[in-house]
Amino acid sequence: MILANIRKNAMFRKLLPILGLFPVFLSAFVIQTPWFGLFALLTYLGLIGYSLGPRLSHQSVRGLELGTGIMATVAAMSILGSLVYYTATVTTQSLFLVLLIIAIITSVLSAPSTTEKPHPHFILTDIILFGIGLASLCGWWIAVAQTQILEPVRSVWLIFSPINLVALGITLACAVTLLLREKMPLLGILLFGGWLFSALALAAQVYGLGYGFDPFLHRATIAHIATHGTITPKPLYYIGEYALELIGFKIFALPLFSLDAFLSPLLAAFGITTALLGRSSERKTSPTALLALLLLPLAAFVQTTPQALAFIFTAWTLFIPSRPLAAPFLFALAAVITHPLAGIGALIYVALLAFERIPKHWSTLKYASIGMTTLGASIAIPIAFTLQAKLAHLSLAFHPENLIKFWQLPISLFVGTHFNTWGDLAYTFIDNAFIIVLILALPGVWSARKAQSGWYVPGLVAAAMFVNFIIMSLGFDFTFLIAYERLDFALRLLTLTTLFLLPYVGITLSDITARLKNRPPGLRLGFVAFLVILSMSSVYGAYPRHDNYARSAGFNVGPSDISAVHAIEQNAAGAEYIVLSDQALAAAAVQEFGFKTYYHNDIFFYPIPTGGPLYQDFLTMVEVAPTLETVTSAMDLAGVDRAYFAIHSYWWQAPQIIENTKAIAGDWFAIGNGDVTVFIFERPNVPIPDAE
Repeated sequence: MILANIRKNAMFRKLLPILGLFPVFLSAFVIQTPWFGLFALLTYLGLIGYSLGPRLSHQSVRGLELGTGIMATVAAMSILGSLVYYTATVTTQSLFLVLLIIAIITSVLSAPSTTEKPHPHFILTDIILFGIGLASLCGWWIAVAQTQILEPVRSVWLIFSPINLVALGITLACAVTLLLREKMPLLGILLFGGWLFSALALAAQVYGLGYGFDPFLHRATIAHIATHGTITPKPLYYIGEYALELIGFKIFALPLFSLDAFLSPLLAAFGITTALLGRSSERKTSPTALLALLLLPLAAFVQTTPQALAFIFTAWTLFIPSRPLAAPFLFALAAVITHPLAGIGALIYVALLAFERIPKHWSTLKYASIGMTTLGASIAIPIAFTLQAKLAHLSLAFHPENLIKFWQLPISLFVGTHFNTWGDLAYTFIDNAFIIVLILALPGVWSARKAQSGWYVPGLVAAAMFVNFIIMSLGFDFTFLIAYERLDFALRLLTLTTLFLLPYVGITLSDITARLKNRPPGLRLGFVAFLVILSMSSVYGAYPRHDNYARSAGFNVGPSDISAVHAIEQNAAGAEYIVLSDQALAAAAVQEFGFKTYYHNDIFFYPIPTGGPLYQDFLTMVEVAPTLETVTSAMDLAGVDRAYFAIHSYWWQAPQIIENTKAIAGDWFAIGNGDVTVFIFERPNVPIPDAE
């Protein structure tokens, strides 16, 4: 009764956002500890979300209101935090002002909830299924907690056995079964959210020193901004992620490493779970349509990068109920600020939704706006890349004659066999993921046109993104990038295409389950098994693999990398130097020293493996032959007289490279048990080959 009166008391509701600022103030300026900061953050998000949610979500599910309010608060923090970065100095005070502004706006916009408290009625079968799924999820986390990867490995699955995926698969099977029962999908939605977070957070939990390369760069950038208030030059994107992490770090005293590692998995799981609540509450949406989310491109959400955050904001835009349009627009704006390549799809989607709602008596304006927007979206990204390349004086070749060579599209396809039942089955799903989504989406498009207004909007965005994908992958040659990264931009567009096809996949799966309703239980069980195996294959494929089907070339940062960069710094004794190394050592240097040293021509003192000249020189040393000419050229490029060449013991042909380099280096030393061998080249003492 008391809570009911509070919900109806407009004045008290308007005070809640302001009350949420008190623990935030204490966290920012008085009690700067992670545990109190976490309490302050959850209190702030909860009170703001509770007050703002009813304004953004006119639904009959209270959890959707709260979840949408929290998601909108996160998006607002990203947008306003970015505004601070571009217009002022990033300080604790300026970031607190962001949270103050959000609280004031929420206080003005707050509206009483019109929903009634749900009264779910669970039968024993639902409770048993939920209990089994929860127990399996706990088993997964016990196995994860017992795994810690510190030494360099090519794949998490070489240390953390794929057999553990069985526990996660049982959880998912229980979640899918609960959704298929269509009685009370809440338990299934909660299990699905737990499954999704667990699948995405594996790397964050087991890689003790970090995972990948890009997160090291972004964390170093965030740490630099936190210390100096800005960074020069100011990037035109990425700040949407940086703003969130800076608020978490400077206001709530959360450890930057942990915050960065878990941010993407947490936001993805929370937002998708909230969207599930919303979709399940719509009478026109069958809970079984939610099964389309089992085909999410999970690899895009594992690492916390601006690209991943932008994909997450885009997924929020797409899956959250679109009436009213304020929340999707907020999420789309956050996506664009975080990374335009991913955010443009979200923004086009919101624009098309707005045009679709133009009254029928203005149908000419409506369809003209939709057509022009879709056409513009289909070529927007290639045009943007062309302009950016010209401004940055980068080499970007365009070959229009290649645009009809559709057989050269970089869409993975696996139709072979390695005579391994589970491996062949898993890679059938992993390498044919886009084809499977497309096949499942086409019947959904046909069904959607009969039942839903605006049914074509996600399809138009998917088509526009796919046209961009064709142009970017066939027409452009990114010669300024390292060879293995030249398709990355195009493949991100394929991920966007997949996202916007999923609503149609959901309709297809809903139709399939409806047809199976009165069929023998074995067919329904087989359908659940199919979905679970498909999804668990996606989890396996979301991380680097080193097996009979795929060979990962990357290693994670290990203790030897940390020791090596400090040993090099100590050996240099204050002298200017460059290092030729792989990305693991470069990532360790960025983590330990930040952006310590740049030389003329904007040369960072360690290689950045995105096509930079120092990385090209490193590849020449290890893939062609180690020569004094290559080292001297690298020193000339940076304008220094000292260079180091580092080679890991795990590198292919490392013993031969090491022996050949000893013959030309001035000196060398090894780290650990020969994990990293470092060669020293100094210009006055560079050995001169015999005249012969």
